[in-house]
Amino acid sequence: MTTNSFKITTTAAWISLLVCSLVFAYIAFTAVDTVLISGTKDRDDSVREVRSSTDIHYLQERAAGLIQLSAFTSSLSMLLCRFALGALLVAMICSGVVLVQIRRMRRRINETKNAG
Repeated sequence: MTTNSFKITTTAAWISLLVCSLVFAYIAFTAVDTVLISGTKDRDDSVREVRSSTDIHYLQERAAGLIQLSAFTSSLSMLLCRFALGALLVAMICSGVVLVQIRRMRRRINETKNAG
């Protein structure tokens, strides 16, 4: 029965590792596409540039581009949040399985020591 506990523990650990690795890789590759404003200076410079422009066509194109980028960033952040929550859930379930199996193995080892 201890062999079965080791198999279950190993399977749970591999599932947890696989799910967390996939989520990590996905976040690493898709986070590059998000819009990054590194600070208030960048934000203020962009606002100043838009306010000082008098070209209506430029302002319309700039607004359309920013709306598209913000919509993409918003949907990507929600997707990444869901992936992270899913990965945490899988990791918590697999950790629980590992802890239960360790408790069973420890109990069997103690029973074997007490019987022998």
